[in-house]
Amino acid sequence: MGFPDEMCMIGTALRLEEVPEMGYNPLGERACGEICVRGKSVFSGYHKNPELTRESIKDGWFHTERKNLIKLSQGEYVALEHLENVYVITPIVEDIWVYGTALIVIHMKKTPKKWAYSNGHVGSFAELCSLDQLKNYVLAELKFTAERNQGTNTCFN
Repeated sequence: MGFPDEMCMIGTALRLEEVPEMGYNPLGERACGEICVRGKSVFSGYHKNPELTRESIKDGWFHTERKNLIKLSQGEYVALEHLENVYVITPIVEDIWVYGTALIVIHMKKTPKKWAYSNGHVGSFAELCSLDQLKNYVLAELKFTAERNQGTNTCFN
C-alpha cells in the first residue's frame, strides 16, 4: 500500500499546455507550459462562481497558472506563488504576500531586536521598523535569497 499522497494522485493526469503570448512551449528546447490537471482529485468548480469555473476548467482540465502571472514592465512574466515561495525561506521573513507589490511580515521577535542589538540601536518594535537601516537590511536579505535561488525559476523568461 502506498503513502496517502500517492493514493490520491491515482487517476490524475498532468500536462503542460502551450501559451504562445508568454513564450511557453512544452515541445521547445526548454520545455515549459501552463500546468493543467484533471482527474478525480481535482475539484469540479468554484463555489457559486460559474464564470471563474469556466475560465479555469476547460475540457475537464484545470488550468493552474495563467491567472496567477503578472507581466513586468520589461515584458517578463512572473508567477506570484513562485516569488512567495522563494522569499518566504528568508530567515527573517515570517510571511509574505505578493500581488504587484509585496507585503512582507518579518519575524517580530527575531529580526528587529537581533539586528538592533548587533547594530547599536534601541527602541520599540515600531521605532526600529521605521529605521532606514533596518529596511535596507531586510531588502539585502531578500536580495540574497533571490540571488541564491535564481536557479529555481523553471519556466520564466
